[in-house]
Amino acid sequence: MNIEVVDSVNLLILTISSDLRWNNHVSEVIKKVSKRIYFLTQLKRANVSQSDLCHFYTMCIRTVIDYAAPVFHFALPLYLVNELERLQKRDMRIICPNVEYRYPLATLGLTTINNHHDNICTRTFNSIANDSEHKLRKHLPKPFECNNYS
Repeated sequence: MNIEVVDSVNLLILTISSDLRWNNHVSEVIKKVSKRIYFLTQLKRANVSQSDLCHFYTMCIRTVIDYAAPVFHFALPLYLVNELERLQKRDMRIICPNVEYRYPLATLGLTTINNHHDNICTRTFNSIANDSEHKLRKHLPKPFECNNYS
């Protein structure tokens, strides 16, 4: 039986490269988000409220950026993290034009993509670690107990 060697493969919408770099995955995310940004722009032109634009962003755009974040987040080099952040900055310029990036985040109750993905990863890890029946829990190392010797 021969196994075909490929440079990358799509698995559950996640692009995994043979060199375990995430450039191809981030490129696919950028393509998908760019298509959806068009709709955000059209909604803005139709004078949709800022809160509704934010809902559209969080439901239809940020979910694409977030998909499978626990798989790749800690393996992303800074330049790819910046690419994902650039997508959000572009969206915030549409939703809240002519203001500095941090203001729409604060106004709309959002965080940077990096912080958001950190939170997703922490919640995912905690849900695995705290659920004795979770299928992935057996893959975690045993908890380390520190005895205080005085």
